[in-house]
Amino acid sequence: MLKLNPINFALLICASTFSISSFAGSDLQKMSDQELSDTTGQALMSLSYIAPSDTANLEARRSGGNTNIGFYKLGLEAEVAINANIKKLQLGCGGINGANGCDIDIDNLSLSGMADTREGRVASDAVLTNPFLEFAIKNPTKASTREVVGLRVSAEKVLGLLTVGNNNDVPNGINSLSGYMVVNGYGNAVTKAGTFGLNPGETVYTTANINIPFCFSGCGNDVPLLAGYGQGSSGSNTGIKIPSMVAPFVVSNSVVSGTRLTTANVSARAQIPDIPISTNSGQLGASLQQPACIALVICLQDTFFKMNTTISNLSANISFSEGLGYIHNLPINSPFYLGLQQQALQWPGAVETANKGWWLSMQDPINLGDISPTNQVDISSVYPQFAQILGQKLQQPEYKISVNLWDGLKALIGSGITKDITPINLSDSSVNINLNNLKLATQNIVPNCYGGLKFC
Repeated sequence: MLKLNPINFALLICASTFSISSFAGSDLQKMSDQELSDTTGQALMSLSYIAPSDTANLEARRSGGNTNIGFYKLGLEAEVAINANIKKLQLGCGGINGANGCDIDIDNLSLSGMADTREGRVASDAVLTNPFLEFAIKNPTKASTREVVGLRVSAEKVLGLLTVGNNNDVPNGINSLSGYMVVNGYGNAVTKAGTFGLNPGETVYTTANINIPFCFSGCGNDVPLLAGYGQGSSGSNTGIKIPSMVAPFVVSNSVVSGTRLTTANVSARAQIPDIPISTNSGQLGASLQQPACIALVICLQDTFFKMNTTISNLSANISFSEGLGYIHNLPINSPFYLGLQQQALQWPGAVETANKGWWLSMQDPINLGDISPTNQVDISSVYPQFAQILGQKLQQPEYKISVNLWDGLKALIGSGITKDITPINLSDSSVNINLNNLKLATQNIVPNCYGGLKFC
């Protein structure tokens, strides 16, 4: 405790009075009422209240929301710089969301400025603009029944790099997460080479025009034709080789939200490059639904089919089911809050409803940048979809398979049928690809430490 004797206290008062008088006499000037009304200022701290009836009370206005909750906010009108490392962050373990697991469980969390080098990270800070503390109060106008039902620590904007985990070799970092974020990204998926037509589901159901002279049965236009798996004579179906391709994809505003998440389900759109198909690509066994018979004694039903064409403009809808342990770098430029709620609650200004328990929310989209898979992607699961699309296309007049006398004779002697087909435009078609737990090439972490430490 500071103690002043009477003499020292008197001297302090005199000095203060002299200083104030000198300052007032030399610098302060009288202002009129109009000048005072025209003057504005900003306090370091601010207090505000949103009543249940206020239009800014989103909780009272959402479907199923509580109409008797008010929000009290204590804000700091400033920018706060922070550089921090947290070895283990666990919140909500057990409790309201169940005994097993934690609402938020993250290893090796680092927050720094936007830098992509070790030296840059340790020398820079994340910036929190106008941080604040907010309470959600049930029955705010009744002193006897007031109840705190939520608390959040927030900022109007956070700008910085948030990293989790310490490597990209095995899943690590985010063990579980309760919260909300919207992610964007892009990349190139390199597909594995494969062979179409060798497995169940890879049968093309289409039609052909069979125009052979003296044909009395099984000929005509739009004759049912099957090609691929299970068709043709024994050994005639070798399948068609699909080469490895580089497929660019884009993740656009994909929402990740939920309680105790271990996986992010993210949607992406990819454009499949042109697929060249030639006689060297292989052949599909082919069977007519009804034999084509000529001159009463010669009938043709099973053969094989080769084609020269190009498959173009096929798009893919990709569903990534990505373990959160594969995601390590989160560049943040967004309003941000960490909340604790005893019930589902929509905080003022938030786009989502926070679930009960602990909740981490980033309001604006997070751009993950290049999230290309490290390894080649197996897309053989889409071959059955491709078979269906191809069968429908080959029924259209511009792509129709036509079999004439010469084709029939070659088929009869075991040479199969070879056709040149107009490049097949699949711009009006798409396939759906489901991918799981891909190791991402650009999610390696730059440590927020001096020297050679991975985490400090």
